Amino acid sequence: MVGVPGRSKACQPCKKRRVACDQQQPKCSQCSKRKQDCIYHLGCIFVLAEAGSHKTVYKKSDSQVHVNDVAIKPQHRANGKHDSAGLNVRSQTSAELQVARLARTPTQGYAIQQALVATAISEGQSSSSYTLPSMLAKSLQLDAPGYMYAAPLACFAAWRGRRDGNATLISASHQLYIRALRETQVALYDPQIVLADSTLAACNALGLFEALECPDRSISGYQWHRDACCRLVQLRGPAAHVDGFGHILFLSIRPFGILEAVEQARPNFLSDPEWMTIPWLSNVKAPMDVLVDTLTRGPAILRKARHLEAGLTSARPEDTLARMLEIVYDMSCVLYELDVFYEDYEQTTQVPQCWETDSFEQESPDLVFQPVLHFADLGAATTLTLYWAVLAMAWVSLADLLNGCMQAGMQDLFFSTFHAQREELNNLRRPLATYEDMTMEVLRDHWLDNARKVLGSVAYCTTESSIESGPPRVATALSMIIDILKGRLGATHEYRWAVRARQAIGEKWLRLAKFQI
Repeated sequence: MVGVPGRSKACQPCKKRRVACDQQQPKCSQCSKRKQDCIYHLGCIFVLAEAGSHKTVYKKSDSQVHVNDVAIKPQHRANGKHDSAGLNVRSQTSAELQVARLARTPTQGYAIQQALVATAISEGQSSSSYTLPSMLAKSLQLDAPGYMYAAPLACFAAWRGRRDGNATLISASHQLYIRALRETQVALYDPQIVLADSTLAACNALGLFEALECPDRSISGYQWHRDACCRLVQLRGPAAHVDGFGHILFLSIRPFGILEAVEQARPNFLSDPEWMTIPWLSNVKAPMDVLVDTLTRGPAILRKARHLEAGLTSARPEDTLARMLEIVYDMSCVLYELDVFYEDYEQTTQVPQCWETDSFEQESPDLVFQPVLHFADLGAATTLTLYWAVLAMAWVSLADLLNGCMQAGMQDLFFSTFHAQREELNNLRRPLATYEDMTMEVLRDHWLDNARKVLGSVAYCTTESSIESGPPRVATALSMIIDILKGRLGATHEYRWAVRARQAIGEKWLRLAKFQI
Protein backbone atom coordinates (compact mmCIF):
# COMPACT_ATOMS: atom_id res chain seq x y z
CA MET A 1 0.00 0.00 0.00
CA VAL A 2 1.31 3.42 -0.94
CA GLY A 3 0.76 6.19 1.62
CA VAL A 4 2.10 9.60 2.56
CA PRO A 5 4.09 9.74 5.85
CA GLY A 6 2.59 12.05 8.43
CA ARG A 7 -0.64 12.55 6.54
CA SER A 8 -3.89 12.74 8.52
CA LYS A 9 -5.61 9.41 9.08
CA ALA A 10 -9.03 11.05 9.48
CA CYS A 11 -11.95 9.88 7.39
CA GLN A 12 -12.75 11.77 4.21
CA PRO A 13 -15.94 13.53 5.43
CA CYS A 14 -14.10 14.85 8.52
CA LYS A 15 -11.18 16.02 6.38
CA LYS A 16 -13.57 17.84 4.08
CA ARG A 17 -15.36 19.53 6.99
CA ARG A 18 -12.04 20.11 8.80
CA VAL A 19 -13.27 18.69 12.08
CA ALA A 20 -11.59 16.34 14.55
CA CYS A 21 -12.09 12.68 13.68
CA ASP A 22 -11.88 10.04 16.42
CA GLN A 23 -11.17 7.38 13.73
CA GLN A 24 -13.63 4.90 15.22
CA GLN A 25 -14.23 1.74 13.16
CA PRO A 26 -16.19 1.13 11.07
CA LYS A 27 -17.78 4.59 11.50
CA CYS A 28 -16.47 7.61 13.36
CA SER A 29 -18.69 9.49 15.81
CA GLN A 30 -18.94 12.56 13.55
CA CYS A 31 -20.29 10.54 10.62
CA SER A 32 -22.58 8.59 12.96
CA LYS A 33 -24.14 11.84 14.21
CA ARG A 34 -24.62 13.13 10.65
CA LYS A 35 -25.85 9.71 9.43
CA GLN A 36 -23.50 9.67 6.46
CA ASP A 37 -21.00 7.23 4.98
CA CYS A 38 -17.61 7.13 6.69
CA ILE A 39 -14.82 6.61 4.13
CA TYR A 40 -11.12 6.21 4.90
CA HIS A 41 -7.99 6.35 2.75
CA LEU A 42 -9.50 7.79 -0.41
CA GLY A 43 -7.40 7.15 -3.48
CA CYS A 44 -5.26 4.30 -2.10
CA ILE A 45 -3.35 2.33 -4.70
CA PHE A 46 -2.05 -1.17 -4.17
CA VAL A 47 -0.49 -3.96 -6.17
CA LEU A 48 -1.39 -7.58 -5.51
CA ALA A 49 1.27 -9.40 -3.50
CA GLU A 50 1.07 -12.46 -5.71
CA ALA A 51 3.79 -13.88 -7.90
CA GLY A 52 3.21 -13.32 -11.60
CA SER A 53 0.52 -10.71 -11.08
CA HIS A 54 0.54 -7.32 -12.78
CA LYS A 55 -2.95 -6.20 -11.88
CA THR A 56 -3.35 -2.86 -10.13
CA VAL A 57 -6.66 -1.86 -8.64
CA TYR A 58 -7.61 1.75 -7.94
CA LYS A 59 -10.38 2.12 -5.39
CA LYS A 60 -11.59 5.71 -5.34
CA SER A 61 -14.53 5.07 -3.04
CA ASP A 62 -16.49 2.25 -1.51
CA SER A 63 -18.63 1.97 -4.62
CA GLN A 64 -15.94 2.12 -7.31
CA VAL A 65 -13.45 -0.54 -8.25
CA HIS A 66 -11.42 -0.12 -11.45
CA VAL A 67 -9.45 -3.10 -12.69
CA ASN A 68 -7.08 -3.28 -15.64
CA ASP A 69 -7.28 -6.04 -18.21
CA VAL A 70 -4.28 -8.11 -17.15
CA ALA A 71 -5.35 -11.42 -15.61
CA ILE A 72 -4.06 -12.73 -12.32
CA LYS A 73 -2.10 -15.93 -12.42
CA PRO A 74 -4.04 -18.33 -10.17
CA GLN A 75 -2.42 -20.12 -7.28
CA HIS A 76 -1.76 -23.81 -7.84
CA ARG A 77 -2.38 -26.50 -5.26
CA ALA A 78 0.73 -27.70 -3.51
CA ASN A 79 1.20 -30.86 -1.56
CA GLY A 80 1.02 -30.49 2.19
CA LYS A 81 -0.23 -31.97 5.40
CA HIS A 82 -3.89 -32.37 6.23
CA ASP A 83 -5.26 -30.44 9.17
CA SER A 84 -8.06 -31.58 11.48
CA ALA A 85 -10.71 -30.45 8.99
CA GLY A 86 -9.25 -32.58 6.21
CA LEU A 87 -7.83 -29.63 4.27
CA ASN A 88 -4.73 -29.89 2.17
CA VAL A 89 -2.77 -27.05 3.76
CA ARG A 90 -0.06 -25.36 1.74
CA SER A 91 2.22 -22.42 2.44
CA GLN A 92 0.40 -19.10 2.35
CA THR A 93 1.37 -15.91 0.54
CA SER A 94 1.69 -12.73 2.57
CA ALA A 95 -1.55 -11.40 1.10
CA GLU A 96 -3.48 -14.53 2.02
CA LEU A 97 -2.19 -14.52 5.59
CA GLN A 98 -3.71 -11.08 6.05
CA VAL A 99 -7.10 -11.84 4.50
CA ALA A 100 -8.63 -12.79 7.86
CA ARG A 101 -7.94 -9.28 9.15
CA LEU A 102 -10.43 -7.65 6.82
CA ALA A 103 -13.31 -9.28 8.69
CA ARG A 104 -12.13 -7.75 11.98
CA THR A 105 -11.00 -4.39 10.62
CA PRO A 106 -13.43 -3.37 7.86
CA THR A 107 -11.62 -0.18 6.87
CA GLN A 108 -8.00 -0.90 7.78
CA GLY A 109 -8.06 -3.99 5.59
CA TYR A 110 -9.30 -2.23 2.45
CA ALA A 111 -6.15 -3.02 0.48
CA ILE A 112 -6.46 -6.72 1.30
CA GLN A 113 -10.17 -6.61 0.53
CA GLN A 114 -9.48 -5.01 -2.84
CA ALA A 115 -6.91 -7.71 -3.59
CA LEU A 116 -9.55 -10.35 -2.95
CA VAL A 117 -12.02 -8.43 -5.11
CA ALA A 118 -9.50 -8.25 -7.94
CA THR A 119 -8.77 -11.96 -7.72
CA ALA A 120 -12.47 -12.84 -7.71
CA ILE A 121 -13.20 -10.62 -10.71
CA SER A 122 -10.23 -12.01 -12.62
CA GLU A 123 -11.26 -15.64 -12.05
CA GLY A 124 -14.89 -14.86 -12.84
CA GLN A 125 -14.03 -13.19 -16.12
CA SER A 126 -12.05 -16.23 -17.23
CA SER A 127 -14.89 -18.62 -16.30
CA SER A 128 -17.89 -19.55 -18.40
CA SER A 129 -21.24 -17.88 -17.75
CA TYR A 130 -23.46 -19.05 -14.88
CA THR A 131 -20.57 -20.70 -13.02
CA LEU A 132 -20.00 -19.78 -9.39
CA PRO A 133 -16.88 -17.61 -10.05
CA SER A 134 -18.68 -15.79 -12.86
CA MET A 135 -21.73 -15.06 -10.69
CA LEU A 136 -19.58 -13.74 -7.85
CA ALA A 137 -17.48 -11.60 -10.19
CA LYS A 138 -20.62 -9.95 -11.58
CA SER A 139 -21.85 -9.35 -8.01
CA LEU A 140 -18.61 -7.55 -7.15
CA GLN A 141 -18.80 -5.33 -10.24
CA LEU A 142 -22.23 -3.92 -9.44
CA ASP A 143 -22.58 -0.22 -8.66
CA ALA A 144 -23.34 -0.65 -4.97
CA PRO A 145 -22.15 0.51 -1.54
CA GLY A 146 -18.82 -1.05 -0.63
CA TYR A 147 -20.23 -2.89 2.37
CA MET A 148 -22.36 -5.00 0.01
CA TYR A 149 -19.21 -6.77 -1.17
CA ALA A 150 -18.86 -8.85 2.01
CA ALA A 151 -21.35 -11.56 0.98
CA PRO A 152 -19.88 -12.40 -2.45
CA LEU A 153 -16.37 -12.07 -1.01
CA ALA A 154 -17.23 -14.59 1.72
CA CYS A 155 -18.55 -17.00 -0.88
CA PHE A 156 -15.53 -16.58 -3.14
CA ALA A 157 -13.07 -17.01 -0.25
CA ALA A 158 -14.83 -20.23 0.80
CA TRP A 159 -14.87 -21.61 -2.75
CA ARG A 160 -11.25 -20.68 -3.44
CA GLY A 161 -10.14 -21.95 -0.05
CA ARG A 162 -11.78 -25.35 -0.52
CA ARG A 163 -10.43 -25.63 -4.05
CA ASP A 164 -6.85 -24.85 -3.02
CA GLY A 165 -6.88 -26.43 0.44
CA ASN A 166 -6.29 -22.98 1.93
CA ALA A 167 -7.33 -22.95 5.61
CA THR A 168 -6.65 -19.21 5.95
CA LEU A 169 -9.11 -18.28 3.23
CA ILE A 170 -11.74 -20.62 4.65
CA SER A 171 -11.38 -19.07 8.11
CA ALA A 172 -11.60 -15.59 6.60
CA SER A 173 -14.72 -16.58 4.66
CA HIS A 174 -16.54 -17.48 7.88
CA GLN A 175 -15.66 -14.12 9.42
CA LEU A 176 -16.76 -12.35 6.25
CA TYR A 177 -20.01 -14.29 6.32
CA ILE A 178 -20.82 -13.02 9.82
CA ARG A 179 -20.09 -9.49 8.68
CA ALA A 180 -22.16 -10.00 5.52
CA LEU A 181 -25.18 -11.11 7.56
CA ARG A 182 -25.20 -7.79 9.41
CA GLU A 183 -24.61 -5.67 6.34
CA THR A 184 -27.18 -7.43 4.18
CA GLN A 185 -29.74 -6.98 6.95
CA VAL A 186 -29.02 -3.24 6.88
CA ALA A 187 -29.59 -3.21 3.12
CA LEU A 188 -32.90 -5.04 3.49
CA TYR A 189 -34.13 -2.26 5.79
CA ASP A 190 -32.98 0.49 3.43
CA PRO A 191 -35.84 1.42 1.06
CA GLN A 192 -33.38 2.91 -1.43
CA ILE A 193 -31.46 -0.31 -2.09
CA VAL A 194 -33.67 -3.14 -0.80
CA LEU A 195 -34.86 -3.96 -4.33
CA ALA A 196 -31.50 -3.32 -6.03
CA ASP A 197 -29.62 -6.06 -7.88
CA SER A 198 -26.79 -5.75 -5.36
CA THR A 199 -29.09 -6.67 -2.46
CA LEU A 200 -30.46 -9.71 -4.27
CA ALA A 201 -26.91 -10.68 -5.24
CA ALA A 202 -25.83 -10.46 -1.60
CA CYS A 203 -28.76 -12.63 -0.45
CA ASN A 204 -27.97 -15.14 -3.19
CA ALA A 205 -24.30 -15.21 -2.17
CA LEU A 206 -25.29 -15.88 1.45
CA GLY A 207 -27.27 -18.90 0.28
CA LEU A 208 -24.35 -20.11 -1.81
CA PHE A 209 -22.04 -19.76 1.18
CA GLU A 210 -24.39 -21.87 3.30
CA ALA A 211 -24.33 -24.53 0.58
CA LEU A 212 -20.53 -24.47 0.42
CA GLU A 213 -19.74 -24.31 4.15
CA CYS A 214 -22.93 -25.09 6.11
CA PRO A 215 -21.47 -23.40 9.23
CA ASP A 216 -24.40 -24.40 11.47
CA ARG A 217 -24.09 -28.05 10.36
CA SER A 218 -27.72 -28.12 9.24
CA ILE A 219 -29.70 -27.13 6.16
CA SER A 220 -31.86 -24.59 8.01
CA GLY A 221 -29.62 -21.62 7.17
CA TYR A 222 -29.55 -22.54 3.49
CA GLN A 223 -33.33 -22.92 3.36
CA TRP A 224 -33.80 -19.61 5.13
CA HIS A 225 -31.62 -17.75 2.64
CA ARG A 226 -33.29 -19.46 -0.33
CA ASP A 227 -36.74 -18.54 0.95
CA ALA A 228 -35.55 -14.97 1.48
CA CYS A 229 -34.21 -14.82 -2.09
CA CYS A 230 -37.53 -16.03 -3.50
CA ARG A 231 -39.43 -13.50 -1.41
CA LEU A 232 -37.15 -10.70 -2.58
CA VAL A 233 -37.54 -11.80 -6.21
CA GLN A 234 -41.32 -11.69 -5.79
CA LEU A 235 -41.19 -8.20 -4.25
CA ARG A 236 -39.05 -6.94 -7.14
CA GLY A 237 -41.60 -8.16 -9.67
CA PRO A 238 -41.03 -9.95 -13.01
CA ALA A 239 -40.10 -6.76 -14.87
CA ALA A 240 -37.00 -6.36 -12.68
CA HIS A 241 -35.56 -9.57 -14.14
CA VAL A 242 -35.88 -8.96 -17.88
CA ASP A 243 -32.21 -8.28 -18.63
CA GLY A 244 -28.82 -7.59 -17.13
CA PHE A 245 -27.58 -9.14 -13.92
CA GLY A 246 -31.10 -9.19 -12.52
CA HIS A 247 -32.03 -11.75 -15.19
CA ILE A 248 -28.98 -13.89 -14.38
CA LEU A 249 -29.82 -13.84 -10.66
CA PHE A 250 -33.41 -14.81 -11.42
CA LEU A 251 -32.28 -17.82 -13.47
CA SER A 252 -30.02 -18.88 -10.60
CA ILE A 253 -32.73 -18.64 -7.93
CA ARG A 254 -35.75 -19.87 -9.92
CA PRO A 255 -35.03 -23.65 -9.96
CA PHE A 256 -34.59 -23.78 -6.19
CA GLY A 257 -37.84 -21.89 -5.65
CA ILE A 258 -39.73 -24.32 -7.87
CA LEU A 259 -38.12 -27.40 -6.28
CA GLU A 260 -39.16 -26.04 -2.88
CA ALA A 261 -42.74 -25.74 -4.18
CA VAL A 262 -42.56 -29.34 -5.46
CA GLU A 263 -41.37 -30.56 -2.07
CA GLN A 264 -44.24 -28.77 -0.33
CA ALA A 265 -46.78 -29.74 -3.04
CA ARG A 266 -47.88 -26.11 -3.12
CA PRO A 267 -47.55 -23.91 -6.25
CA ASN A 268 -45.93 -20.52 -5.70
CA PHE A 269 -45.66 -17.31 -7.71
CA LEU A 270 -43.03 -18.80 -10.04
CA SER A 271 -45.78 -20.91 -11.64
CA ASP A 272 -47.82 -17.83 -12.58
CA PRO A 273 -47.95 -17.00 -16.32
CA GLU A 274 -46.31 -13.58 -15.96
CA TRP A 275 -43.32 -15.10 -14.18
CA MET A 276 -42.91 -17.63 -16.99
CA THR A 277 -42.97 -15.02 -19.77
CA ILE A 278 -41.97 -11.48 -18.72
CA PRO A 279 -38.38 -12.26 -17.55
CA TRP A 280 -37.64 -13.52 -21.09
CA LEU A 281 -38.94 -10.53 -23.04
CA SER A 282 -35.35 -9.65 -23.96
CA ASN A 283 -33.92 -13.17 -24.02
CA VAL A 284 -34.65 -16.52 -25.65
CA LYS A 285 -35.31 -19.34 -23.21
CA ALA A 286 -32.39 -21.72 -22.91
CA PRO A 287 -33.06 -25.49 -22.78
CA MET A 288 -32.67 -25.42 -18.99
CA ASP A 289 -35.33 -22.69 -18.74
CA VAL A 290 -37.77 -24.76 -20.81
CA LEU A 291 -37.09 -27.80 -18.64
CA VAL A 292 -37.76 -25.83 -15.47
CA ASP A 293 -41.03 -24.63 -17.03
CA THR A 294 -42.16 -28.26 -17.14
CA LEU A 295 -41.18 -28.69 -13.51
CA THR A 296 -43.62 -25.92 -12.53
CA ARG A 297 -46.47 -28.38 -13.18
CA GLY A 298 -45.23 -30.61 -10.36
CA PRO A 299 -46.60 -28.80 -7.27
CA ALA A 300 -50.20 -28.75 -8.53
CA ILE A 301 -50.10 -32.43 -9.56
CA LEU A 302 -48.60 -33.51 -6.24
CA ARG A 303 -51.24 -31.52 -4.37
CA LYS A 304 -53.97 -33.41 -6.24
CA ALA A 305 -52.23 -36.70 -5.43
CA ARG A 306 -52.06 -35.91 -1.71
CA HIS A 307 -55.73 -34.93 -1.63
CA LEU A 308 -56.53 -38.20 -3.39
CA GLU A 309 -54.49 -40.22 -0.90
CA ALA A 310 -56.15 -38.50 2.06
CA GLY A 311 -59.65 -39.31 0.77
CA LEU A 312 -59.15 -42.89 -0.43
CA THR A 313 -61.05 -44.45 2.46
CA SER A 314 -63.89 -41.93 2.68
CA ALA A 315 -64.61 -40.80 -0.89
CA ARG A 316 -66.98 -42.57 -3.26
CA PRO A 317 -65.29 -44.92 -5.77
CA GLU A 318 -66.59 -42.84 -8.68
CA ASP A 319 -65.03 -39.65 -7.29
CA THR A 320 -61.77 -41.42 -6.52
CA LEU A 321 -61.61 -42.85 -10.03
CA ALA A 322 -62.25 -39.45 -11.60
CA ARG A 323 -59.41 -37.92 -9.57
CA MET A 324 -57.06 -40.74 -10.52
CA LEU A 325 -57.75 -40.31 -14.22
CA GLU A 326 -57.27 -36.56 -13.90
CA ILE A 327 -53.83 -37.09 -12.40
CA VAL A 328 -52.96 -39.64 -15.11
CA TYR A 329 -53.94 -37.09 -17.74
CA ASP A 330 -51.81 -34.39 -16.07
CA MET A 331 -48.84 -36.74 -15.86
CA SER A 332 -49.21 -37.73 -19.51
CA CYS A 333 -49.08 -34.02 -20.37
CA VAL A 334 -45.83 -33.70 -18.43
CA LEU A 335 -44.35 -36.74 -20.17
CA TYR A 336 -45.38 -35.31 -23.53
CA GLU A 337 -43.72 -31.97 -22.74
CA LEU A 338 -40.55 -33.79 -21.70
CA ASP A 339 -40.58 -35.73 -24.97
CA VAL A 340 -40.94 -32.53 -26.97
CA PHE A 341 -38.19 -30.89 -24.92
CA TYR A 342 -35.74 -33.72 -25.64
CA GLU A 343 -36.57 -33.78 -29.36
CA ASP A 344 -36.00 -30.02 -29.61
CA TYR A 345 -32.81 -30.28 -27.56
CA GLU A 346 -31.37 -32.93 -29.88
CA GLN A 347 -32.27 -30.89 -32.97
CA THR A 348 -30.76 -27.73 -31.50
CA THR A 349 -27.45 -29.27 -30.45
CA GLN A 350 -27.13 -31.43 -33.61
CA VAL A 351 -24.14 -33.30 -32.16
CA PRO A 352 -24.21 -36.04 -29.50
CA GLN A 353 -24.37 -34.53 -26.03
CA CYS A 354 -23.99 -37.72 -24.01
CA TRP A 355 -22.46 -41.17 -24.47
CA GLU A 356 -21.31 -44.11 -22.37
CA THR A 357 -17.62 -44.63 -21.69
CA ASP A 358 -15.74 -47.66 -20.40
CA SER A 359 -13.06 -45.81 -18.44
CA PHE A 360 -13.12 -42.49 -16.66
CA GLU A 361 -10.53 -40.53 -14.70
CA GLN A 362 -12.00 -39.95 -11.26
CA GLU A 363 -10.01 -39.62 -8.05
CA SER A 364 -12.77 -41.04 -5.84
CA PRO A 365 -14.20 -44.50 -6.66
CA ASP A 366 -17.29 -43.58 -4.60
CA LEU A 367 -18.30 -41.24 -7.42
CA VAL A 368 -18.20 -43.79 -10.27
CA PHE A 369 -21.43 -45.62 -11.13
CA GLN A 370 -21.49 -47.95 -14.13
CA PRO A 371 -22.20 -47.31 -16.90
CA VAL A 372 -20.34 -44.00 -16.67
CA LEU A 373 -21.69 -41.22 -18.89
CA HIS A 374 -19.57 -38.60 -20.63
CA PHE A 375 -20.95 -35.28 -21.90
CA ALA A 376 -20.10 -32.72 -24.54
CA ASP A 377 -19.72 -30.06 -21.82
CA LEU A 378 -20.89 -29.16 -18.35
CA GLY A 379 -23.95 -27.35 -19.71
CA ALA A 380 -25.14 -30.53 -21.40
CA ALA A 381 -24.48 -32.51 -18.22
CA THR A 382 -26.50 -30.05 -16.13
CA THR A 383 -29.45 -30.04 -18.52
CA LEU A 384 -29.61 -33.79 -19.08
CA THR A 385 -29.18 -34.80 -15.43
CA LEU A 386 -32.08 -32.57 -14.44
CA TYR A 387 -34.10 -33.90 -17.40
CA TRP A 388 -33.58 -37.50 -16.29
CA ALA A 389 -34.39 -36.61 -12.68
CA VAL A 390 -37.68 -34.94 -13.67
CA LEU A 391 -38.51 -37.86 -15.97
CA ALA A 392 -37.85 -40.35 -13.17
CA MET A 393 -40.07 -38.28 -10.87
CA ALA A 394 -42.92 -38.38 -13.41
CA TRP A 395 -42.72 -42.14 -13.94
CA VAL A 396 -42.46 -42.95 -10.24
CA SER A 397 -45.50 -40.76 -9.55
CA LEU A 398 -47.51 -42.87 -12.00
CA ALA A 399 -46.22 -46.01 -10.30
CA ASP A 400 -47.32 -44.70 -6.90
CA LEU A 401 -50.74 -43.85 -8.31
CA LEU A 402 -51.18 -47.35 -9.70
CA ASN A 403 -50.00 -48.87 -6.43
CA GLY A 404 -52.57 -46.84 -4.50
CA CYS A 405 -55.25 -47.94 -6.94
CA MET A 406 -54.35 -51.59 -6.38
CA GLN A 407 -54.35 -51.20 -2.60
CA ALA A 408 -57.84 -49.70 -2.79
CA GLY A 409 -59.02 -52.68 -4.87
CA MET A 410 -59.99 -50.46 -7.80
CA GLN A 411 -57.54 -51.71 -10.42
CA ASP A 412 -60.18 -53.43 -12.59
CA LEU A 413 -62.43 -50.36 -12.67
CA PHE A 414 -59.43 -48.11 -13.22
CA PHE A 415 -58.04 -50.06 -16.18
CA SER A 416 -61.41 -50.46 -17.87
CA THR A 417 -62.03 -46.71 -17.69
CA PHE A 418 -58.43 -45.98 -18.62
CA HIS A 419 -58.73 -48.18 -21.71
CA ALA A 420 -61.94 -46.42 -22.75
CA GLN A 421 -60.14 -43.05 -22.69
CA ARG A 422 -57.02 -44.17 -24.55
CA GLU A 423 -57.81 -42.09 -27.64
CA GLU A 424 -57.70 -38.88 -25.61
CA LEU A 425 -54.33 -39.85 -24.18
CA ASN A 426 -53.02 -40.94 -27.58
CA ASN A 427 -53.69 -37.45 -28.89
CA LEU A 428 -50.88 -36.33 -26.61
CA ARG A 429 -48.39 -38.40 -28.65
CA ARG A 430 -47.47 -40.31 -25.54
CA PRO A 431 -47.79 -44.15 -25.57
CA LEU A 432 -49.70 -44.36 -22.32
CA ALA A 433 -52.95 -45.81 -23.62
CA THR A 434 -52.44 -49.56 -23.36
CA TYR A 435 -52.48 -51.98 -20.48
CA GLU A 436 -48.82 -52.79 -21.08
CA ASP A 437 -47.79 -49.18 -20.51
CA MET A 438 -49.43 -49.00 -17.08
CA THR A 439 -48.04 -52.06 -15.31
CA MET A 440 -45.82 -51.79 -12.27
CA GLU A 441 -42.98 -53.61 -14.07
CA VAL A 442 -42.93 -51.24 -17.05
CA LEU A 443 -43.24 -48.12 -14.89
CA ARG A 444 -40.44 -49.38 -12.64
CA ASP A 445 -38.16 -49.91 -15.65
CA HIS A 446 -38.83 -46.32 -16.75
CA TRP A 447 -38.04 -44.55 -13.48
CA LEU A 448 -35.14 -46.82 -12.50
CA ASP A 449 -33.48 -46.43 -15.91
CA ASN A 450 -33.58 -42.64 -15.66
CA ALA A 451 -32.37 -42.74 -12.07
CA ARG A 452 -29.35 -44.80 -13.12
CA LYS A 453 -28.51 -42.26 -15.81
CA VAL A 454 -28.29 -39.54 -13.17
CA LEU A 455 -26.02 -41.74 -11.05
CA GLY A 456 -23.83 -42.43 -14.08
CA SER A 457 -23.43 -38.66 -14.57
CA VAL A 458 -21.90 -38.00 -11.15
CA ALA A 459 -18.36 -38.98 -12.20
CA TYR A 460 -18.25 -36.44 -15.04
CA CYS A 461 -19.70 -33.60 -12.93
CA THR A 462 -17.12 -34.08 -10.16
CA THR A 463 -13.93 -34.16 -12.23
CA GLU A 464 -11.31 -31.42 -11.97
CA SER A 465 -12.46 -29.85 -15.25
CA SER A 466 -16.02 -29.48 -13.91
CA ILE A 467 -15.06 -28.26 -10.46
CA GLU A 468 -16.35 -24.69 -10.92
CA SER A 469 -20.04 -25.65 -10.91
CA GLY A 470 -20.37 -29.37 -11.58
CA PRO A 471 -20.75 -30.71 -8.01
CA PRO A 472 -23.51 -28.25 -6.96
CA ARG A 473 -25.45 -28.89 -10.16
CA VAL A 474 -25.34 -32.66 -10.04
CA ALA A 475 -26.07 -32.60 -6.29
CA THR A 476 -29.53 -31.15 -7.01
CA ALA A 477 -30.47 -33.96 -9.41
CA LEU A 478 -28.83 -36.52 -7.11
CA SER A 479 -30.97 -35.40 -4.16
CA MET A 480 -34.10 -35.73 -6.29
CA ILE A 481 -33.09 -39.29 -7.20
CA ILE A 482 -32.36 -40.19 -3.57
CA ASP A 483 -35.88 -39.10 -2.61
CA ILE A 484 -37.26 -41.30 -5.42
CA LEU A 485 -35.18 -44.39 -4.57
CA LYS A 486 -35.68 -44.31 -0.81
CA GLY A 487 -37.62 -47.36 0.36
CA ARG A 488 -38.22 -48.74 -3.16
CA LEU A 489 -38.02 -52.49 -3.66
CA GLY A 490 -35.32 -53.51 -6.12
CA ALA A 491 -33.47 -50.19 -5.84
CA THR A 492 -31.48 -50.74 -2.64
CA HIS A 493 -28.10 -50.84 -4.41
CA GLU A 494 -28.78 -47.63 -6.34
CA TYR A 495 -30.08 -45.86 -3.23
CA ARG A 496 -27.07 -46.74 -1.09
CA TRP A 497 -24.65 -45.71 -3.83
CA ALA A 498 -26.45 -42.38 -4.30
CA VAL A 499 -26.29 -41.63 -0.57
CA ARG A 500 -22.54 -42.41 -0.48
CA ALA A 501 -21.96 -40.22 -3.54
CA ARG A 502 -23.80 -37.31 -1.97
CA GLN A 503 -21.74 -37.69 1.18
CA ALA A 504 -18.54 -37.68 -0.91
CA ILE A 505 -19.67 -34.48 -2.64
CA GLY A 506 -20.36 -33.00 0.78
CA GLU A 507 -16.91 -33.89 2.05
CA LYS A 508 -15.04 -32.38 -0.90
CA TRP A 509 -17.13 -29.53 -2.31
CA LEU A 510 -20.62 -28.90 -0.97
CA ARG A 511 -20.88 -29.14 2.83
CA LEU A 512 -24.67 -28.85 2.62
CA ALA A 513 -24.84 -32.34 1.08
CA LYS A 514 -23.40 -33.84 4.27
CA PHE A 515 -26.41 -32.74 6.30
CA GLN A 516 -29.23 -33.53 3.87
CA ILE A 517 -31.37 -36.42 5.07
